[in-house]
Order: sequence, then structure tokens, then C-alpha cells
Amino acid sequence: MWLNEGWATYVEWLWAEHQGKATVAKQFTETVAELDGKNLWALDISNPGRDNLFAEQVYRRGAATLHALRARIGDAAFFAGAAEWLDRYANSSATTGDFEAVMEEASGQQLDAFFNDWLRKGDRPAMP
Repeated sequence: MWLNEGWATYVEWLWAEHQGKATVAKQFTETVAELDGKNLWALDISNPGRDNLFAEQVYRRGAATLHALRARIGDAAFFAGAAEWLDRYANSSATTGDFEAVMEEASGQQLDAFFNDWLRKGDRPAMP
């Protein structure tokens, strides 16, 4: 679910920046502060369970994960990975593991620790 709703929220951030309303960096910072303030880091958003499919963290932590990934691997690799993700899995389903693999290919980096920190662990991850 985070791959759908996290991306939907992140694209809203990109659109707001495009319109001159708020930078993606500002929206990321505000989201992290809100997640901190509400102590919303504990949920594993890669597998939130039936009762938490639409939890706030799935949307907001999902978008924050995408922005942190972009900061980690750079714009070129991030957007190339996003395009490859869409092409490779068009009209089909895929898993978080599939997404991680595409982003590792696009960036040439091993990203297991990054994704574990941002998606699965219950502590606030290190900021990019």
C-alpha cells in the first residue's frame, strides 16, 4: 500500500513545489516533524497489516521515504528508477522488494539498510 499512497503523496509534494506553494524539502521537514510529534515511526509500512492499510504513516512516511531515497541516490538515479519501475511493472503487480531491486539497479547502490530504516524499523531513521 505504501508504494501506491506514498507515491501519491510525494507527487502532491512535487506538484505543490511546481506551483510555487512549498518546496519538497519543506514538506519533507514538516512531515518528519509531524511523525516525530505524533510518535508515528513504529509501524512497518512495508507490511502494515489489514487494520493499518490506510494509516497516516503509510501515506506520510511513504512520501518521506521516497524523498529520503531521492536525497540518498540523487535525482538522476531516482527518476530513472521511477521510470523503470513504471515500465517494468506496467499492468501488473509488484512488491516492495521489487521496488527496492529496481532502485538498487538504477543507483548502483546496495539499499537494504536504507529501506529497512525508512520502511520497517520502529525508530526514526537518520535524516538525509
